[in-house]
Amino acid sequence: MGSEFSVEEAQIEIEYCENAYELMKFPKDCTFENLGAHINSAFPDYFPFVTIDERFIAYTSTRDDGSEKLPNGTYASNIYFSEVKEGEYQDGIPMPGATNDPAESEVIVGMSGDGSQILLIKGEEGVSGDILSADFHDGMLENMKPLDQKVNSKFREIAASYSLDGNSIYFVSDRPGGYGGTDIWIIKKLPNGKWGVPFNASPDVNTERDEDFPNLSPDGEFLYFSSKGHFSMGGYDIFKAKWNLDSLRFVNPRNLGYPINSVDDDMNFRISRSGRYGYMSALRKDGYGDYDIYRVTINEVESEYSVLRGEITSAEPQFDVLSAEITVTYLNNGELFGIYTPNPNSLRYVIILPPGEFEVFVDSPGFEPVSFEVKILGKSSFQPEIERDLKLVAK
Repeated sequence: MGSEFSVEEAQIEIEYCENAYELMKFPKDCTFENLGAHINSAFPDYFPFVTIDERFIAYTSTRDDGSEKLPNGTYASNIYFSEVKEGEYQDGIPMPGATNDPAESEVIVGMSGDGSQILLIKGEEGVSGDILSADFHDGMLENMKPLDQKVNSKFREIAASYSLDGNSIYFVSDRPGGYGGTDIWIIKKLPNGKWGVPFNASPDVNTERDEDFPNLSPDGEFLYFSSKGHFSMGGYDIFKAKWNLDSLRFVNPRNLGYPINSVDDDMNFRISRSGRYGYMSALRKDGYGDYDIYRVTINEVESEYSVLRGEITSAEPQFDVLSAEITVTYLNNGELFGIYTPNPNSLRYVIILPPGEFEVFVDSPGFEPVSFEVKILGKSSFQPEIERDLKLVAK
């Protein structure tokens, strides 16, 4: 005999299907970028946590890395870490200081926006223990200890995150006093440095079904979280609720929409400082196997641009540069990006460029042409301004 659905469960599944039908009519304009073999494996890679400046990413993987094999064919989970260099994520490595005991599972369940505090759970996969907090400095986890006993309880605590100032913790628990299943709770630090009494994040956020993975936006204006309730299109969907100054709570949760959400469980979502890039794990056709980690570009949010500026002068004092034309093309395909002329009096130029690689070609009558390449880097390698002065040699 297979497992049998109750009438209530069947009604929930029908509700999910109806919600999915509506949400898929209006897909969001977003682009999924698989973070590639540097990060992902043939096994589940999930729960990505990234700093708001996209300096590094920490995540969980059940890959074959010497850990104990589980009955489902995967392995005990470990926590991995990858930092950004020259705008690109490096090979993910087991996070130093996380112990990553081969016989037990370690799962990252939260991180502060600046990456200085990491929250994790250790123990048998799928069985919640206490939430541990550790300092993260110079690529190493240190001072690992359980969160305050007002957070950890005899009930299940399964995820948590810090506010940007570190004075609030948003955590998930099935303790009494909630609205059903696991709820999001909040605890704030008192003026004397001790933690106050936890309170429920309100029925605006929590439902009679499960909520999980609270993450605050860098400006604190939005709470991102996952829920099986509200207007989910199947299992957990990701929602965002807006902070309301009148009621002093997060209200009006909105589904992030399709294709960010799918009929599968979509859970942990981290947004960058600019609001243009989000990180999540997903099951997609271009994956390496099972859940992979993706960087999602929300195209309606403008990308950050770098200003390329400089002055064009002659390398020889007896010759003056009177005019110049600057042609910018994409390095990968040679397509024209734009043609520019410097200020006719000062011969200073200003060009605004999005992330990418470009060739800049400068032509001036009576002088040898000059070209150079410029790479506008993203993530934490982003530079708002790049200065390139040019000295031309007479023909």
